[in-house]
Amino acid sequence: MRRTAWTASIGGAGSLGFLLFCGVLDWGAGDPAPLPKPPPPPPGPYRVAVLGDSQKGITNLRHLLARLKDERPAFYLQTGDFVSDDDEGHYRLLGWVLREAGIAMPAVVPGNHDVKRGPQRFMRSFADLEKSFTLGEVAYVLVDN
Repeated sequence: MRRTAWTASIGGAGSLGFLLFCGVLDWGAGDPAPLPKPPPPPPGPYRVAVLGDSQKGITNLRHLLARLKDERPAFYLQTGDFVSDDDEGHYRLLGWVLREAGIAMPAVVPGNHDVKRGPQRFMRSFADLEKSFTLGEVAYVLVDN
């Protein structure tokens, strides 16, 4: 009987801890921290790293960013579906991974998973849904289709 009570109390505390952890990720206080701002591209020729549909695995994204860093791209362009679900927890986790990798995102196109519940979270993290900019002699146009 004592063993059963002990197991139930430990299991209950563990379950409560897990629920609190999930609650902090999804219902934490306020907006997610802003993502890093992009540095200006270097003069002359430069490399652009194009990423797409990283929603399937944050660990894979971390490994990819680590390998791409060795290639020294001037900036990174993400073509949508950066997160698997449009909630505060996923956006916070993405921000943490990008800051940990020291990666700045100058341009991100929203995918359907990024804006499932509307564009508000995406726009808080990445600004406009559509944008255009010029770096050197190259014009970039990002369209939310």
